[in-house]
Amino acid sequence: MRLIILFVCSFCLIVVSVWAYNVNYKVRSAIKAVYYLSSEIEKKESRIKLLKAEWAYLNRPERLNRLITIHFSELGLLPLSHENYMSFDRFVLSNKKRPGEVSRTLSVEDTLKLRFEGNE
Repeated sequence: MRLIILFVCSFCLIVVSVWAYNVNYKVRSAIKAVYYLSSEIEKKESRIKLLKAEWAYLNRPERLNRLITIHFSELGLLPLSHENYMSFDRFVLSNKKRPGEVSRTLSVEDTLKLRFEGNE
């Protein structure tokens, strides 16, 4: 009887030891995964900060104005200025169709003519 109890206790001890080892192994691998993911998150956040800074640098108004003047003949862009924007009220009034009027798309030259004629 004593031998059977000793055998059962030994078997239970082995089963519990294997279970504890598996749990310990899974916890350590989960901790490694958490450290790896947190380092990846930090890398991505620093990359996002770098890209935001680069975007802000590339979209400086001085740089954009210089590019506009360099490539004006190819693109026909207007310099960045508050004068180049239309107020909402003026936009709504200019886009109302009159009866029998056909809307058309303006070319760059027509747009420049209208803009410069309106400022004089």
